[in-house]
Amino acid sequence: MIDQIGAIAGPAVYATMVGVLAGVPSASDRRRWTTFIAAAAWGAVVVAVAALGGFEPGATGAVPGPGLAFAALLAVLLGS
Repeated sequence: MIDQIGAIAGPAVYATMVGVLAGVPSASDRRRWTTFIAAAAWGAVVVAVAALGGFEPGATGAVPGPGLAFAALLAVLLGS
């Protein structure tokens, strides 16, 4: 059950964050596209890492892999 909740909540948070950051009315079109492309690239990398087993328990040591992925998303989107 927890896996199902995570499978629904994770993409919802991702889509909300990207939508808010890309849809800021004061942002230029270039900035919106840059944000969208950065988020899409991050999503592709996360899917590839997950497919290769990068989020297996213990794969990143004591730090949970999804936490690192989420922190990377925040850094990329807030830095763009």
